[in-house]
Amino acid sequence: MNLILTGYKCSGKSTIGKILSFKLEKEYIDVDEFIEKQSGLTVREIFEKCGEEYFRILEGDAIRMIHNKNGAIVSTGGGVILLYRNIQRLSKNGAIFYLKISSNTALTRIQNSVSDKRFVDTKNIYKMVETEMMNRIPYYESSCDHKIVAEEKTSEQITDEIIDVILDKYGSSDIFFSLNK
Repeated sequence: MNLILTGYKCSGKSTIGKILSFKLEKEYIDVDEFIEKQSGLTVREIFEKCGEEYFRILEGDAIRMIHNKNGAIVSTGGGVILLYRNIQRLSKNGAIFYLKISSNTALTRIQNSVSDKRFVDTKNIYKMVETEMMNRIPYYESSCDHKIVAEEKTSEQITDEIIDVILDKYGSSDIFFSLNK
């Protein structure tokens, strides 16, 4: 089984995924990085040159290739939940952890991000974040196995909370990653 991280952009999926990978000694896969490697373009370039619809196709292809892996930590893009088949594939062989943050936290992190992956209209950023989060939260919440409130916590605290969930529910990380869903 895989440990899947979902959540809105800048919720900490990549950071938490890397820390979990190190602590649990498991392979780490970042879906956005996977797409970039496969396409030869950055996520930002794909959005700018080809649009979001094309990116979602690439994302679906990446999920299709990744979902059969076993024993990996997978961080997804913030919009992975927009296509039901992505969640079906990910949940087939994984436990989905939703990293929940507020729109204010997301906005602050996006504005402070030097590596924002897509073009953001700074004049309308607040409205964009509010609208996207309002539309996506029901999908995040209905598709997750575990919700982790990532608000006002350090990366270490979030990582420890995820590990505690695994230990409480499965007894050990070895058992968790060896399971087939």
